[in-house]
Amino acid sequence: IGTNDVAQFVLASALASADFDDEISETDDGNDNSANETIGVRPQDAHRHSFQEMEHELYLNSAAQLNTFALTRMGSLCEENALSPQMREKALGVLDSIRPATDIPIDNTSDKNLARRFWFEAAVRGNHLAQHALADELMFESSQIAGGERNGQGTHASDLRHMAAILFALSAQQGVEGSQESLSRVLELDMDANDVHSYEDAVKSDVFQIVQAAMGPLRELSAAQQMQD
Repeated sequence: IGTNDVAQFVLASALASADFDDEISETDDGNDNSANETIGVRPQDAHRHSFQEMEHELYLNSAAQLNTFALTRMGSLCEENALSPQMREKALGVLDSIRPATDIPIDNTSDKNLARRFWFEAAVRGNHLAQHALADELMFESSQIAGGERNGQGTHASDLRHMAAILFALSAQQGVEGSQESLSRVLELDMDANDVHSYEDAVKSDVFQIVQAAMGPLRELSAAQQMQD
C-alpha cells in the first residue's frame, strides 16, 4: 500500500467514513486510562485523533503520487483547517515537490493558499470538483482586485476571470452541480469589470466566448439581454 495511490485513497476514505466509537469503547474496557484522564484527554478522543492522523497521512501520500481525488480531498481538508500543524508542514512539502508556488498564477498569500494549490494540481489533471472549487476561488479573487490591478503573483484580474470561466466550463461539461450558474456569474462579473452594456460588445469578450461554447448561444443571449435591461 506504500506506493499504491488508489489503495491509499480508498483506505483513507474508509477511515474518514467509519464510526470507531463502539470499537474504541470495547478496546478500552478494562484498560488503565488514568494517564490520559489526568491530562484531560478522553481515551476515545485520543484514539479518534490517531485514526484521523492516519487518514490524513494516507490522503497526503496518495496526493504526493498525483492522485487527483486525493489532491482534491487534501484541498478540502486544508480549507476546513482540519490538518494538524505538523501535517500542514508535510502538505506544504508535498506541494513544493510537485510545483513551486511561484509557478502558479494565483495569489499564494491567501489564507487558503494550501487549499488552492492542491485544487490547482488536481484541476489541471482533470478533476471536475477541483476545477469548480478553484474557479470559485479565482472568481472571488478577481472581484477583489480593483480596476487594472494584479494579484500578488502579477496576474491581472481579467486573466483570473478567464481561468475561472475555463474551469467552470470544464466542470460543467462533467456535470458538476452549480457550474452553469457559476458560468453566468463570472460572465456578469466580467461584463461589469469591463463596463459592457451591449450584446455587440459582450461577444468580443474572451470570457463570453468560453461561456457561449460551454452553455450555448441562446442562454448567453438571454444573459446579455438581461444585462441591457
